[in-house]
Amino acid sequence: MKNRYLALIAIAPFFIQTSVASSALTPNLTDGGNRWKLTSNHDAWPASNNPHYAYYCFTNYIQDGNVQYYSWVGETFSSSGYAAQKGSQIFMYGNGKLYAVGMNWWLVEANRGLGHMTSFFPANLSNGNFFNVDFSRAGNCKSE
Repeated sequence: MKNRYLALIAIAPFFIQTSVASSALTPNLTDGGNRWKLTSNHDAWPASNNPHYAYYCFTNYIQDGNVQYYSWVGETFSSSGYAAQKGSQIFMYGNGKLYAVGMNWWLVEANRGLGHMTSFFPANLSNGNFFNVDFSRAGNCKSE
């Protein structure tokens, strides 16, 4: 009987670790809608009355420990890439036909995120653009 209890105690951490590691992050980029609207303003003109809009569709890619990975596709511009979520922080990177983009933002609510974006044209790396970004959940993407 004592050996049974010792065996249970010895394997209990594996069950606890497995259940914790397999739990999904909440909130995340796909539950409640995987389509996000991006509103951006150029950092050089913070009071800009000319914001830019784009839509992104996220798909769960893989979860590794406490990091959720996604693939994404831009609906507005021809672009695609990958994202990683750790807690409420989101890191995105990807490429369009003529540019590269990187974003770092935080989920401040289940359906809203705030952060920064950098984009540049590989043919001229000195012309980087920096933007403030505001993400809002915008429903679900159309199935392909």
